[in-house]
Amino acid sequence: MSTGNETLVGGALQAVAMLRLALDQETVTDVLDFIEARSPQDGIYFWPAVAAAGWTGQRAHAFLTSCVSSPRSDVAEAATNSLAGNYGTYRPL
Repeated sequence: MSTGNETLVGGALQAVAMLRLALDQETVTDVLDFIEARSPQDGIYFWPAVAAAGWTGQRAHAFLTSCVSSPRSDVAEAATNSLAGNYGTYRPL
């Protein structure tokens, strides 16, 4: 994330989601600080919304709750699934 390269960060977050990695609270905070600095219409919100199904804590919950009303239907759907504890089935390619 320190590179600011959104393509690289997006790929890393996709891997986190696909591998269903649970992140520690400090890392969740760092990820969400990076993501939330962007427009809610930005596609970079999608993979963290998927990955957050396995994240704990108030910050992750607040992020998902805000994403449910996203202007992007894909992000809203992913957040709804994650709030229910489901990763969903996505075919990225």
